[in-house]
Amino acid sequence: MTEGSAPRFPLGLTIAAVAAFAILVGLGVWQIQRLQWKEALLARIAVTQARPAEPLAEVLARAARGEDVNFARVSVDCLDAPLETSRVVLYGLRDGEVVWRPIAPCRVAAGAYTLVAIDRGTARDSGPNPPQLVLANPRHVEGVLRRPETLSAVQRLAGTGPQNAESGYRDRAAAMAAVAAAAGGRMPDYMVVAERETPAPPFVTPAPLPVDIPNRHLEYALTWFGLAAALAAVYAAMVWQRLRRPSRP
Repeated sequence: MTEGSAPRFPLGLTIAAVAAFAILVGLGVWQIQRLQWKEALLARIAVTQARPAEPLAEVLARAARGEDVNFARVSVDCLDAPLETSRVVLYGLRDGEVVWRPIAPCRVAAGAYTLVAIDRGTARDSGPNPPQLVLANPRHVEGVLRRPETLSAVQRLAGTGPQNAESGYRDRAAAMAAVAAAAGGRMPDYMVVAERETPAPPFVTPAPLPVDIPNRHLEYALTWFGLAAALAAVYAAMVWQRLRRPSRP
């Protein structure tokens, strides 16, 4: 550096700092959005738990009119029409242990729909491998209507659970598709997660709506925003020191 020249502005460092800052702020904003979604979800679950079950056909009719019926409590009587069933199970983790949820078809008369999938709960003592359960088809079910979400490409790549008919499915949407293919019916966009069945299937524990869903998104958002603020402070200090550095001949 020649005598009297000013210190060079750290362009490369600035670009990297701005990119990192934008990512951190974006993650914080995403967590705020997740917080709003989670609070709305918890409020809806609280309302659902206080409502009686409604006939499935009536709820699906409201859904056809555009109403959001996710988490509605429903009751459904499965018809006596014979079903060609296949063993469909959903893979999951609970307290670090593998659990399996049998998914069964239920023939219904619900407007345009003749079939619905029933998530019957958790198979007891199934171990790390899919349970070899032979269960009678559901008869009368009371439960919660859920709109299954398909796993994203990132979740599929990062997941460790199975995703096929032989070893189970990791998302309910795939399990619903398998049930529809086996039973040959048109499946609604919703699945019934059973809270109780009559008669109750053996070796299966119903899974009512959880009341202890974690909601730490505000904490996560503050963490990301704090990291962004720390990055900005470190960058400002470095630039300040560099610009104040005396010129060398």
